[in-house]
Amino acid sequence: MRTSPWPMTVGDVLLREATAEDIETLLTFRNDPQVNRFMIRTSVDPDQFRADWRAIPESDTDYSCVAELASEVVAMGFLELIDGLGQPGLPERTQARIGYIVAPWAAGHGVGSSVA
Repeated sequence: MRTSPWPMTVGDVLLREATAEDIETLLTFRNDPQVNRFMIRTSVDPDQFRADWRAIPESDTDYSCVAELASEVVAMGFLELIDGLGQPGLPERTQARIGYIVAPWAAGHGVGSSVA
């Protein structure tokens, strides 16, 4: 059974599960050219993005979150449990992928560090 680590506060940043309204906000800066210049995948399909975020609460491996600063959604954080590649027997959920995307207008305020 899934146990969510959210909500959690790190410094001035609140990390919590995404709502439907948050997903639209995340999408606005995920496909922003200023953000995409740092991304391998330089844009995402909006419908797939929404579906992926709506599925997170039911996932037993995806613990992605949104980050708020001063009550405004300014970032998304990714935490996904994966199998132990390179380990004998590929043990399940023994490694994780983390990442974050910060809205351009929130850069320089320690949000990325707090999310990580």
